[in-house]
Amino acid sequence: MDAGLTNMVFLPDNAVLIQLVPLGAMDHLAKRDFGDPAGEMNIKYLDYKIRVKESSLVEQYPLNHKVFKDPSSFFRKGWDVFRSIYLDKQNVKVDLKRFRSTLLKAKKLLAT
Repeated sequence: MDAGLTNMVFLPDNAVLIQLVPLGAMDHLAKRDFGDPAGEMNIKYLDYKIRVKESSLVEQYPLNHKVFKDPSSFFRKGWDVFRSIYLDKQNVKVDLKRFRSTLLKAKKLLAT
C-alpha cells in the first residue's frame, strides 16, 4: 500500500486514480487508504472490485470456502492472517471486458 500512496503524490491535479480492489471485503480499507486521500489531493478516484473469477484464490480454495463466503472471519483472526490470504497470496487477472466500463468512466472524468 505504501508504494501506491507514494505514487499518488506525483499525480497532477484532476488525475484519475483507478484502484483494483481485491477480494476480501476490502471496500472500507480501499476507500480509507486511497479514496479519501485522493479526494484531499484533488485526484478523482474510481475503484474496480475484483470478482471471484478474476482472483487467483479460486485456484487455491473451493468456491464454498469461507475465504469467499466470510472474509471478515479472517480479519477477526488478525491483520497478519487476513493480509496473508487476501493480499500476499492473491493475484488478479482483470476481466478486460468488464474493466472497460471503468476505463470509460475515467476517460469522462478526465474530460471534465
